[in-house]
Amino acid sequence: LRQASAVGNLLHNVPHELSRASHHLSFAMAPSGEGSAFKQINFVPLDRQRVLVVVVSASGHVSHKVISVSEALRPVDLTQAANYLNQEFAGLPLYEVRRAIVEQLESERTLCNVLRARALQLARNTFENLSETSLFVQGTSLLLDNATDDDDSSSMSSLSTLFEMIEEKDRLVRLLNGYIDDPGMIIIIGTEHRTENLQNLSLIASTYFDGNQIGCVGIIGPRRMRYDRSIAAVEGVSRTVSRLLGTGGSWAN
Repeated sequence: LRQASAVGNLLHNVPHELSRASHHLSFAMAPSGEGSAFKQINFVPLDRQRVLVVVVSASGHVSHKVISVSEALRPVDLTQAANYLNQEFAGLPLYEVRRAIVEQLESERTLCNVLRARALQLARNTFENLSETSLFVQGTSLLLDNATDDDDSSSMSSLSTLFEMIEEKDRLVRLLNGYIDDPGMIIIIGTEHRTENLQNLSLIASTYFDGNQIGCVGIIGPRRMRYDRSIAAVEGVSRTVSRLLGTGGSWAN
């Protein structure tokens, strides 16, 4: 952790440190970009049917996505579309941009502004399923190591569900976001899980503050884990991440 200066590198290293301290699967989730203000969008033609889209938020978060288009678009068409969207939506939170695009597209059906309709359609294709949150996971094998021959089929079903969520990170991100209501410690034990297939597992997480937004770090393990050690490990790493991000990557005294 000491050598990680960039936020991405720091969060990439956090699960390794936390997994080593707790002996459980560990994760670090970057702050969601949904509340960030939209800054600009750029369209780059790849071929006649594909366009690379780059979305930049005011916080500096960059997302990119390749979208399909139904008609070949000239570079000038894409530039005009980007200019319209940047002028129309710059400064709005991303979730408001999503909503406004849908509302305007519905009203555009009665209008004949080809440029505006094209720009909005490109934007809708862009923001649909665009992931704004980075999730880093380490220690998946530890879940299997902690499983015993005495574990029943429901326990193995919980592991299977979690592994599927890890493969499809957006599902795990949605699960974690559903538990983060306020800053602080989050402890979900067994049957407290909203997802029935995860009720043989426990989750311990703590939020951190990067100076602008809240992210979280935590662990997932069996219900019989040593909670005192796990809570201490999560709290310690969370405080360290907050300090590092708040001081530009240097350790606070």
